[in-house]
Amino acid sequence: MTIYSLISIAKEALLLVKSKGFLFVLKKIYFFIFYPEARLFNQNLNEKYRFRNAGKRIDSSELLKISEACNQFIYNPLLSVIIPVYNTDLPWLKACINSVIEQVYSNWEICIYNDASTKKEIEPFLSELAVKNAQIKVLSGSKNLHISGASNAAIAIAQGEFVVLLDHDDLLCKSAFYHIVKELNVDQKLDYIYTNEDKIEADGSYSFPYFKPNFDRIILMEQNYLCHLSVIRKSVGDKIGWFREGFEGSQDYDFFLRLTEQTQNIKHIPRVLYHWRRTGQSTAQTQKNKQYITHTSLLALTDALRRNNIEGNIYQCPETGLFQLIPNSNFSFQYTHIFLIKDATSATIKRLTKMIKIISVLTPNIIFVGEEKLLVKLANITVNKLVIDNQNNFELVFAALADLKIEGNIYFQSTDVYFKNYDFLITMANRLLSKDINVVGCKIITDDNKLFYSGFERYSSNNLLFKYAGFHAETVGYFLDLVYSKSVTCMLPESIFFKSEFLESILQNNNLTTETINNKKYAILQNLYGGAILLQNLIVYSKKSLPQSKPDTDRLIDDLIKKYT
Repeated sequence: MTIYSLISIAKEALLLVKSKGFLFVLKKIYFFIFYPEARLFNQNLNEKYRFRNAGKRIDSSELLKISEACNQFIYNPLLSVIIPVYNTDLPWLKACINSVIEQVYSNWEICIYNDASTKKEIEPFLSELAVKNAQIKVLSGSKNLHISGASNAAIAIAQGEFVVLLDHDDLLCKSAFYHIVKELNVDQKLDYIYTNEDKIEADGSYSFPYFKPNFDRIILMEQNYLCHLSVIRKSVGDKIGWFREGFEGSQDYDFFLRLTEQTQNIKHIPRVLYHWRRTGQSTAQTQKNKQYITHTSLLALTDALRRNNIEGNIYQCPETGLFQLIPNSNFSFQYTHIFLIKDATSATIKRLTKMIKIISVLTPNIIFVGEEKLLVKLANITVNKLVIDNQNNFELVFAALADLKIEGNIYFQSTDVYFKNYDFLITMANRLLSKDINVVGCKIITDDNKLFYSGFERYSSNNLLFKYAGFHAETVGYFLDLVYSKSVTCMLPESIFFKSEFLESILQNNNLTTETINNKKYAILQNLYGGAILLQNLIVYSKKSLPQSKPDTDRLIDDLIKKYT
């Protein structure tokens, strides 16, 4: 570790002490030392990826197969690669342009805008390039337009049906355009395509692969995970307007937010087709080298809230860099709070009494649901009670609740979980204001601060597992996948907030199932295609033991690399 790195860490620690307090920093240090699973997971993944891709190039036989496949394409759109250039190191610029020239798919053009570079070698190099290659267009400006203006100037000379975004020092995989056009031959209605990416180091090795989720606007509202490689239908970009001045640093984020509001014809290609160069100045090296990104990202997200009539404010988490929607302080709601009574021990009764006191300020309609023998023991707690034959049969539970014809929103929890404040309920209810969201879940951790539930994962054995169960609750996962909010297709119904009409949907669509995870049976809501989100920044606590031991991280790493490379 260099002195510069140590100074950087010390500065960050000092900022955290000022903003969060000394105790908070001590807890972070303790977590870093004694719970290294997540840190080591990401390090091991990166090391394996670098080893497997050391010197990796597409061999001649594979290139021949790709070339033959390109010749079979019926649809061969012109791809316009736009490259705004400003004071790029010439070797990197040459490598960037060559990565386009070497594409197996040949129907492309390069549109370069030299944004008044002060390095004297750039202009003659670009001019000579344009003379030698008819597929390359170069436009030079006398005034620096910055990234938004320069990108728009390059797009203005583009003739292609699709625009490809390429930074002036990055590289494309030789097969990138082949995979893009292959998808367009499958579906010519696609308006936006994005791919996975990795980083290219100074020594030419590849590192830090980012195997991205499929398109999810919930994730996009918290971070710009789309980035590279991005391919946009030009007519759609022209219609909405390309990159806006005043959003520099987050101009692509602002554009993606506006673009994805206008089209759902979006495709994710789960392949690493773009190599993002790590330099001391780039965001690939560290977000902190471009602090202005935070400001312009907040502008872009705030404008997205305005366009979509969403109440609330955007806040950036200082620990993760993710953006979060905070409900307005005047937000109020009425809801029904369901407690599924699993047992009536003295400890459970004590927790119930405490939770009811916590939520009393929200004045909900409270209902206990359970077997008569359990509800009798709770007679001293004055709330509505609903008797059912078997509290472990969730289909029976939800059918009984549906018969009550409850209006408004419902928070449902079993007595296997508990909470320490009501703030998370307000945030969950706020997300239900969206017409597109029907059910909201949250993270569950154990009393000793270990992850219990934060979504599911299917491994190569096809077994369903709780993601990272047993890891410390501070674990952020792979590229923050245990932190950001996301859409889900299945959910553990131990702590969920939903619209009342969702009850009927669950029963009609047979969404309830039972899965065995590590020799224990769990009720699971499945096939929730659309309208189900998991807010991983919200936490309730589980009194149950961990559902499984720590996942086999080596196998998970191997699965990720094999699947996406």
